[in-house]
Amino acid sequence: VDLKTLELGIPDNLWELIERQLDRLDAEDQRLLEVCSVAGSTFSVAAAAAGWAQEVETVEERCEVLARRKQFIRRRATTAWPDGTVAAEYEFLHGLYHQILYERVMPLRRTRLHRLVGERMERGYSDKTQEVAAELAYHFERGRDFRRAARYLGEAADNALRRGASSEAIDTLGKAIAMLRTLPDSPERKRQELTLLICLGAALTAVKGYGAPDVEQTFIRSHELCHEMGDPPERFSVLRGLVAFYVGRARYQTARELGEQLLTLARDTDNDAHYVEAHLSLGATLYFLGDFIPALAHLEQVNLHYDPARHHTHAILYGQDPSILALGFKALVLWFLGHPSQALMANRLALARSQAMVHHFNHALALCMSAYLHVVRREAQQAETQAEATLVLATEHEFSYLSAEAFIYRGWAQTEQCYEEGGIATIRQGLAAFEATGAVAGRTAYLAILAEAHARCGQNREALNILNEGLTLADHLGEQFCAAELHQLKGEILRRHGGDGATTTAESCFRRAFDIASCQGAKSWELRAATSLARLWRDQGKYSQARDLLTPVYDWFTEGFDT
Repeated sequence: VDLKTLELGIPDNLWELIERQLDRLDAEDQRLLEVCSVAGSTFSVAAAAAGWAQEVETVEERCEVLARRKQFIRRRATTAWPDGTVAAEYEFLHGLYHQILYERVMPLRRTRLHRLVGERMERGYSDKTQEVAAELAYHFERGRDFRRAARYLGEAADNALRRGASSEAIDTLGKAIAMLRTLPDSPERKRQELTLLICLGAALTAVKGYGAPDVEQTFIRSHELCHEMGDPPERFSVLRGLVAFYVGRARYQTARELGEQLLTLARDTDNDAHYVEAHLSLGATLYFLGDFIPALAHLEQVNLHYDPARHHTHAILYGQDPSILALGFKALVLWFLGHPSQALMANRLALARSQAMVHHFNHALALCMSAYLHVVRREAQQAETQAEATLVLATEHEFSYLSAEAFIYRGWAQTEQCYEEGGIATIRQGLAAFEATGAVAGRTAYLAILAEAHARCGQNREALNILNEGLTLADHLGEQFCAAELHQLKGEILRRHGGDGATTTAESCFRRAFDIASCQGAKSWELRAATSLARLWRDQGKYSQARDLLTPVYDWFTEGFDT
């Protein structure tokens, strides 16, 4: 029976009836059933024997007699523990029987029995305790052995993270950390808390987003523990978590400095696992800064060092698989740099790996990044499909950050497919949800999407206000990956709707977009800017100038002519 059920009241007449049934048993059977109730609503005889201080065979015989009489319990199966223990498994016929028997056990005895049962299961499962971590945590918590309870809660949380059940892991880890903090301060307690906090940071990132205040508090506390412990090996994981947070908050300079520290640590240890995360941290940071060529170099290093057999556990430790995230960023960078077909190949590989991994957050992450790739490739139907798939997973598993992004991409697709007003509402819903997570990174791109949607509806003044906000934010944050697009969109609105007086400003916007893209090596942004400027010159009768500008940019491309 669920622990919450133990707190529910039972009618006095029913309680008395069951008590009378129990009183008909001899004292030994009553005591045995009480011990069995501590072992669980379903229990192995081996666990019950530990609490009753009898041989397993003796307990099994008495339980079998009761089961054949259909008194309180029934036989279920035979269980085998890793240490070779084989014993029958029984369950209570009704949850009320289990509850009333459990209530009959006096508190001190109950505490002792839980500890005995937990210790016997611990020995029985040896190095495979993770298989029964939740049960062990329950017994040691009830047995008031909080150190071991916290340890097994950590293992239970690890099981949840492996399934991608991040919300469940957050609750479990919070409980474990609270238990640890009731214990006297010691190096062992600090290490155990640090391990749990690193896992908590990964789970919180998945559920609440990269820039959530809870994520910051978790990793700051982790960093404090590292300082108290004298620079332990876990410091790398803590710094990695802080980089992700600072990227999420668009504090790119801090993220870059920490990323360089990670790379130095990786070189000092010559550890492939460290190289993977260090290069990913720097690649992601440089992506948002618009430094696409060095970003691509770091992202390619991730997959160069990544070994699925050894590094798949990073999805649990950091909440995301480095290879999938690196491929997602790589796909976008390749598009920016003018390689649309290669970008699609990297995107497909990220999706395939995320599906094979069977990890909800990683698959949702790959789908969400895929949706944005289709946005920049101007493929509305594919963007909508990937955004909808992201929303299904993100909603089911409470990935608020990914859900917010997916709403933005779905809204863009709606506006592109002639559902302008509804699309704007969807984008704004996503943007509000994004801001609620505390995240900042990527907001300039989302403002570009929103402005474009307003422009499609003929709401040009609103669109220009949003673009000016985006450009101001891009300069303030140093977030330049979408800066060329912001200038180009502003120029397009002025060219089409600003009248004769706005032509000069539009041309200035296109030139600025072209210059930014050229400096970044961002050929796709450069082509968009060149096309817009060439159209403006064409309309002014400057045909040769338009051709001379556009021809070399267009001729540079060797792929992507189907987009």
